[in-house]
Amino acid sequence: MHADLARRAGPKLRLLIVDDDELDRTNVLRLLAKAHAHVESVLADSVTSALAYASTHQFDCIVLDYMLPEGPCTETLPRLMRAFEGAAIVILTGQGDEAVAVQIMKLGASDYLSKDGLDPGSLWRSVQYACALHSAQQAATLAAARSRGHALQLRAMVAATPMLARAQSLPELVDFAADFAREILAVSTAFVSIDSLSGCNDKLSTSSDTPRPLSHPQSWSITRKMVAREGPLVRHIFDSGDKVMIVGLVDREGRNVGCIAVPCSPDPLRNDSAESLLLAFAQIVGVTRDNLDLYLAATQAVQARDDVLTVVSHDLRAPLGNMVLGLSLLKDALGHSDRKTLARIERSVSHMGHLVDDLVDMVRVEGRRLDVAMTPQAVKEILETSMALVAPLAETAGVSCTAELDPRAGVVRADKHRLVQVLANLLGNALKFT
Repeated sequence: MHADLARRAGPKLRLLIVDDDELDRTNVLRLLAKAHAHVESVLADSVTSALAYASTHQFDCIVLDYMLPEGPCTETLPRLMRAFEGAAIVILTGQGDEAVAVQIMKLGASDYLSKDGLDPGSLWRSVQYACALHSAQQAATLAAARSRGHALQLRAMVAATPMLARAQSLPELVDFAADFAREILAVSTAFVSIDSLSGCNDKLSTSSDTPRPLSHPQSWSITRKMVAREGPLVRHIFDSGDKVMIVGLVDREGRNVGCIAVPCSPDPLRNDSAESLLLAFAQIVGVTRDNLDLYLAATQAVQARDDVLTVVSHDLRAPLGNMVLGLSLLKDALGHSDRKTLARIERSVSHMGHLVDDLVDMVRVEGRRLDVAMTPQAVKEILETSMALVAPLAETAGVSCTAELDPRAGVVRADKHRLVQVLANLLGNALKFT
């Protein structure tokens, strides 16, 4: 079976045989020839001469003598492993010491053989299995590195999500999405196109070391139709030769509203990982676009309401001003007995003026710009003003409304208008439900 494997078609294994004994080097070549090993061999008589090949040759396996002029392989093995990272290592020794075998295997050797009784089959099997084992270890190391890289990309995508949510406009979202696509997927170029009610927003984001963009942005209208038709992700080759992955953006109603595209990698495994990340990132961008649409609609509604409040408050101030002017004229025309009633009307008009101001204050509260005038105020005056505002309501309801004030109550620091407003509202509610 091993002879059949040796004769199989395919590239030859590249061997570096390192031994300071010429007879032993010749014997290794003879045994491999007898095993019909499909190999190309390079010979070296020391570690120093072997290292000279590091810059010019690549080897699949190094057959290394345990004892060389530079010392035992427990000392020389690390140097060779650093110089020839892609090579498996088989150790040959004239002494069968199990303790030494364990030691060099821990250092990274793939196999350990005794020169005594060495035959063609065992040597060739050892070389083959060492190469296969080393290849599997490299694949596992690469897979672990890719897994760590994928985890880092996922964390970057999670970190990017709240940043995308900070976009206050669609062009800003497009900019963020293009930049984050380049960062998360570790690509030099990313293209993002997102539709809005007013049209299409495109962004071609490239790093400073990119010689040219993928293709002219006008070409993307074709690929967007492909995604909408074939989606959710397609691979496309432009006339320029650029190979790209394109994923569509979908809104809450399932309609295609844009796309994200990045260049393909020469590594198929990296493309597979990038596809899953790109699909997940596209979902995040699609949801963020929907949320941004809702936010912009709510902002427009709030602005429309604020505009109405501004107009209403302005239009109410004019008749209230006329009422204040008319009351001032009535003071001179009415007798002393009617001035008490006039004072009530005047206080109510003043309160209405404050309510108009509150319409504007409501907008200020939402903008966190509400002004509060904190000044020393007499508690008795605040209470009397509040009682006077609800006195007409109490008389109409036939309810007696009295106030008892603690003699120790003096002056407090407060906004008189707002405190009167609170007390008047509490008293008004009490009268309504009495």
